[in-house]
Amino acid sequence: MSVESPTIVALKQRYKASLPEKIEELVLHIAALNAEGGNGRESLQELHGFLHRLAGSTGMYGYDDLSALCQSGIKFIQQEDLNNLAAELQRLREMLEQYAQG
Repeated sequence: MSVESPTIVALKQRYKASLPEKIEELVLHIAALNAEGGNGRESLQELHGFLHRLAGSTGMYGYDDLSALCQSGIKFIQQEDLNNLAAELQRLREMLEQYAQG
């Protein structure tokens, strides 16, 4: 069993404190997609970039389930599967909210 250094603990706490901002950004991406009927190429590209960054950072800070949801969302964007993408984004939002509150 390894003990995390105080620096690592502080970094993880700071990352957790940033989750509400990430939720807000996700909500903005969802709203942009909805405004375009889900077909906006630019909105999908921006969402792809957001999910890519979020997948990396959540994985780095030990939120493997969040990272997996982000990767799944990226896959749905690449497959242009907007129905499953919408459901995955909702799951991601709910899970982010749980972690932000807990």
